[in-house]
Amino acid sequence: MAISGTPSRILFGFCPPVSQTPSASAAPCTSIFAGERTSHCHEGHKLSSLIGNAAVRPGTACPLDAAIRVLQLKSDHEELCLAANSIANFALRPEFQRKLATYPALKTLVDCLLSTEDESVKRFLSMAIGRLAANRALVSNLIQDPELVDALLKIAADHSSGNWRQPARTLAIMAAKAPEELQGKFCTSSMLAIIKNLL
Repeated sequence: MAISGTPSRILFGFCPPVSQTPSASAAPCTSIFAGERTSHCHEGHKLSSLIGNAAVRPGTACPLDAAIRVLQLKSDHEELCLAANSIANFALRPEFQRKLATYPALKTLVDCLLSTEDESVKRFLSMAIGRLAANRALVSNLIQDPELVDALLKIAADHSSGNWRQPARTLAIMAAKAPEELQGKFCTSSMLAIIKNLL
């Protein structure tokens, strides 16, 4: 779900149609934060603008790398929220799913979930992880992350805001898609309480 009222200059929350996106072989995804471009970015260019430019000219940079970089830099509220929204959109696209579900991108998502106080960022990142978990080929890697399930359980158990539902849904997807040998990770009283609250 995109953020309503997003300024038109910030485009990275909205992915171009797949038919308009070059294949990986035709246009390799190169990070805009490599080499000299990193220092150029820190000289005053808004990270969201750089990601927007990458979305408009997909052959020149990787907007997913830029969104992940925003999370790593712990940018301001608007930047973090837009980057998390963007990552939730990228998580729908098969060509980006494996990258998001493995190190180091997954570690960045988990670290941000654990450190941010922004409820919108938590909701979008939980949504992204739920979309990745719907892919049975990736769910085992997500479940076996030492901090991810605990982070989602902690957020889903906090009913002080309305955003507990998204991490709770993500946990339910992970439990449903988990292979038999990993089902035991979800057989806890806290997990059962979260599922009951969703019903």
